[in-house]
Amino acid sequence: MDLPPVPLARPGRRVAAVVVALLLVWFVYIVFNNPNFQWKIVGKYLFSKEILDGVKLTIELTVSAMAIGVTLGVIAALMRLSDNMLLSRASTIYIAAFRGTPALVQLIFWYNLAALFPKITLGIPFFGPDFVSLNANTIITPVVAANLGLGLCEGAYMAEIVRAGIMSVDPGQREAGVALGLTRAQTMRRIILPQALRVIVPPTGNQIIGMLKLSSLASVISVTELLAQDALVWYAQGPIVDRTKELLGRTDFPIVLLRRQLDEQIRLVEEGKEPMNFFRESADIIHGTGEAPDWSKPELLLWHNFRKLYHKGFANDDVDRYGPAIELVKDLHRRIELADIGRKERGQAGL
Repeated sequence: MDLPPVPLARPGRRVAAVVVALLLVWFVYIVFNNPNFQWKIVGKYLFSKEILDGVKLTIELTVSAMAIGVTLGVIAALMRLSDNMLLSRASTIYIAAFRGTPALVQLIFWYNLAALFPKITLGIPFFGPDFVSLNANTIITPVVAANLGLGLCEGAYMAEIVRAGIMSVDPGQREAGVALGLTRAQTMRRIILPQALRVIVPPTGNQIIGMLKLSSLASVISVTELLAQDALVWYAQGPIVDRTKELLGRTDFPIVLLRRQLDEQIRLVEEGKEPMNFFRESADIIHGTGEAPDWSKPELLLWHNFRKLYHKGFANDDVDRYGPAIELVKDLHRRIELADIGRKERGQAGL
C-alpha cells in the first residue's frame, strides 16, 4: 500500500513569512499615519500640471539620452573591435574616461562649458576662417547640457554592452559571411548584429531603467524635470522662509540657479539688450508694489524666496551656515549695478 507523500515541516519558512508580514503591516501603518508626509498635499499635487510637466520632461530626457547613448555605443564598440590601432585606442580612452567619471561631474562640466569656451565656432581648423560663431551660453542650455552629459556617459556603458554582444557571436558566422561574398560591413550589419541582439537587448533594458532614475541628477543644473518640479512644489508650501532656509542648508541647487540667472542678466546687459528683471520684480513683490509672480519661472520663485529670507535677516547662528549665500547676494547686486552703470555710460557716450 502506497502512502501519500507527506511534505516536510518547514517551521523556519513559516516564521520568516510571519515576520515579513508583520514588517509590511508595520511599515504601511507608520507611513500612512505619519502626519509629516502630508498626504493631503501629495494627493492635491500628484497629478497637477507642474508634476506632469516634470514627468514629461523626465521621459523626454530619458529617451533622448538613451538614443545618444545607443548610437555612440554602437560606434564606439565597432571602433574598439577595429584592426586600426588609432580607432581602437581612441574608443578605449573614451570608454575608460566616461565610465570612470561620475555622471554628476559630467553634467556640471557641460553645464559650465561656456566658462572654458565662451564662443563655439565652426570653420577650418588652425589657420582657416570661421564660418559660424555662436554664443556658448545660448547653445548649451540646461536641457542640452543634460543630454550631453547623460548621453555621452551612457554611450560608454552601451559600448561595452554592444561589444560583448558582438563577441558572443560564433566566429564561424563571420567566415560564412565572407564565403557568401559579403563585405565586412555587410556581414556585421546583416549577420553579426542581428544575432548579437539577444545579448544586447536585456542589459539595454536595465540601462533604460537606470537612465530614468539617473535623470534626476539633471535637477542640479536647473533642468525642471520631476525631482526639480517636486522641489518647487514642496518649498512653495507652508512657511516659505523656514523651507528656504532648510533648502539652502542642505543643497547647492538654489546657488546654481542664482548664478545662472546672474550670468544671463549680465550677458543681456553687455549685449545692450533689456535684461529679464527677475531680481527687480521680486524686490517689488517683496515690498508689495509688484504684481503676482509667474511661479512657472523657477529662478523667480527661488530669488523671491531668498530675498524674503535675506530681508528678514538671519539669526546669529545662521551667519556661518548661510555666509556664502549672503556674500553671493551682495555680489549679485554689485555686478548688476556695475553692468547698469556701464550700460548708461555707453549710452551717454553714444549721444
